Amino acid sequence: MSRGKKKLNYEQQLDKDGNLGPALVMVGEDLDEIPTIDNNQSRRVIGVNVSNNKISELSVQLKGLKKLEFLILSGNLFTTLPPMIGQLASLRSLNLSNNQLSTLPEEMEDLDELQELILDSNKFDVIPPVLFKMPRLRELHMQHNNVQVIPPETTKMVGLRILVLDYNKITTVPAEVGQMKLQELWVQHNKVETSPDDLKISKLKLHDNPIDPIDQP
Repeated sequence: MSRGKKKLNYEQQLDKDGNLGPALVMVGEDLDEIPTIDNNQSRRVIGVNVSNNKISELSVQLKGLKKLEFLILSGNLFTTLPPMIGQLASLRSLNLSNNQLSTLPEEMEDLDELQELILDSNKFDVIPPVLFKMPRLRELHMQHNNVQVIPPETTKMVGLRILVLDYNKITTVPAEVGQMKLQELWVQHNKVETSPDDLKISKLKLHDNPIDPIDQP
């Protein structure tokens, strides 16, 4: 149970249509579970931000938040996610940074509305294969992990426009990346020694690699 009964704090946020809706914001409150949202609010809540707590499990109540568009779980104690995450049908942004995740459940492929996924500072050795089944994902952030390879399957993420892989262990930017419609590719502070010369990416960041182009802006 959460440590002590805390008053729930709701803030007004904009949803995808530009309308204001309530979001539960309980940051740094020493919580070990996501607080229970009352029925009146659950029908309207568009966001939950419980970052910087001590939460390690998702609450099943999230399935009942039919309008939930963003979920911020950064800075908690998650080592795994339950299959139930795939039932958050309206989710557009998911922030799981600064946890202890190394895998993602296959059920995440059902998140058809998800556009932004933040996995910075976890324990991933690879880009999770389930993401290759999510063609609508537009932004993937995986800084500060242990990723060594950008696999050819990455091209299946046809909607991806921003890929951030700074501070990993990548040695090569493969030619397949050039088949994507990326606008931004960040692979700074890796071990990149080779990269295609003809990548048509508006913002390609390769600083602090063996290849380290000195003429980069």
